[in-house]
Amino acid sequence: SQYSSTFNLLNDGYNPATMHITSAKAWFAFADDNDSAYEYVDITLDNLLLINDAEVDGSHAAYDWRSAGLTGQMLFQLQDGVISYTVKLLNTHGVNDVWLKVAKLKAYGDYKQVPDASATVALMGLGLLGLAAARKRFR
Repeated sequence: SQYSSTFNLLNDGYNPATMHITSAKAWFAFADDNDSAYEYVDITLDNLLLINDAEVDGSHAAYDWRSAGLTGQMLFQLQDGVISYTVKLLNTHGVNDVWLKVAKLKAYGDYKQVPDASATVALMGLGLLGLAAARKRFR
């Protein structure tokens, strides 16, 4: 059995055109019926393994939280503001008595650098001078 959904930072005001994510962390909360069986989960983000073979044993009153920071390719794939996750239940002995109760993602970042206005004007001036020189040369 598995759960799948998407984290969408665009709904929280993230704008990939003007912002850059520098770090992120995902949290997942599980509940179990507290039986004696050991249940485990694998968690992937965009098909990349985030959490491997983690035992879950929370109750409906006190969730068992699992978390991990996003690095490398996962962080790169999150730059557009959207990343999907899948939680796969392992070793459930056919009972499937583990529930994903909460999934959340927190991202940190900064604004992309905007070109300096004076440098932009200078480059435009050089371009215009080049056009004027080329026009004079071919007259």
